Amino acid sequence: MTGLHISIGLRKEMKLVGDVAVREYVRVTMADMAARIDDGLLLRVVGRSGLVAVCDAWEISSQDAVGILNLNTAELVEDLEDLKLAGARKYKLVVWSLADQEMIGDGWINIRVNPAGDGETELLPLAKWGTDLTDVNNALEGLESLLAAHTHDGGESAQISHSDLLDKGNMTHAQLEAAMGNLQAAIDAHGDRLAALESWRAAVSATVNGLGDQVAALGNWRLETAPEVATLISNVQTLQNQMAAVNAITPVDLGWTVGAGTTLRALSGDGPSYGELLKVVRTLVSDLKARGVI
Repeated sequence: MTGLHISIGLRKEMKLVGDVAVREYVRVTMADMAARIDDGLLLRVVGRSGLVAVCDAWEISSQDAVGILNLNTAELVEDLEDLKLAGARKYKLVVWSLADQEMIGDGWINIRVNPAGDGETELLPLAKWGTDLTDVNNALEGLESLLAAHTHDGGESAQISHSDLLDKGNMTHAQLEAAMGNLQAAIDAHGDRLAALESWRAAVSATVNGLGDQVAALGNWRLETAPEVATLISNVQTLQNQMAAVNAITPVDLGWTVGAGTTLRALSGDGPSYGELLKVVRTLVSDLKARGVI
């Protein structure tokens, strides 16, 4: 296997030892880069049309980082298509840290033309980070076709196993459909109840609003009549006090009694005569004057 040794100076300058050609798998040794592997160490090869090769998988060898650079990519082969028989083309070589977002170093590398037949090697696609995802892409394409053919319309279709799904539950499709039917019936019933409740709410809301207006009017009337009511209460209280004072007066015995044994004070028979009545009146007037009434 072709080898390539890379060392990088303090000013990011890159020194290369080794010759490489298109369609090769190159064992790359990055001197003193073992400590940078966990930082997302990335080796890019960039041509006229962009990225043509990448190495992002590394192993530790003493203080060095060792990886395999795949130069058997369709992008690199196409970029060298115009150099059929001999020669080489210069490409930019960049070492990059994904975690630190730092260009560790850069330089130039000559890649020789390799006029091999198309059937001699199988070109591998250049993935985003240089990892071969051929098998993964093929599996995804197959899964995409299977999903496109899978339906839930009750007819015959491609089947997808649900046995390995997480949290798949224990209910069959029939049980799920029955549960959904019961749920729909419950929703419909609650919908009717909600409609009736909404109608009641609208009616009660109108009544409550009307009562609110009446209460507000009553409150305004109460404020307007409060002075008159207070005056009426005061007058009633005054009358009550006066009646209590009258009731507290003790009756006095004026000594108005009818004496006995006189002609004028003891009348008998069917009734007094005119003369007797006149005497009675005169006697009464005399008694009232004597007692100071008149």
